[in-house]
Amino acid sequence: MTTNVYSIFDKAAGTWFDVFCLPNNAVLFRKLQDEVARPDSQFRKHHADYDVFLVGAFDTREGMIEAFSHERVCGMSDLVDDQQKGGSDGV
Repeated sequence: MTTNVYSIFDKAAGTWFDVFCLPNNAVLFRKLQDEVARPDSQFRKHHADYDVFLVGAFDTREGMIEAFSHERVCGMSDLVDDQQKGGSDGV
């Protein structure tokens, strides 16, 4: 089986988070939506600072990682609803 390898880029810090693996973008979106729904989440508070990228694939049978050119999947701002955005950034 092959899983997707993702990383989050912090635009404010200019750094990448550690990579993580998920089966597909649908699972990614569900996990990220849960994260931005938490009131104490840094991704909710500073949603404009973070973009999520597909950076590779992991073959679970062979234990091999294939690196990709960075492909932007979404920004955290795309996952935060208007009500959540109201009092989040800059607070």
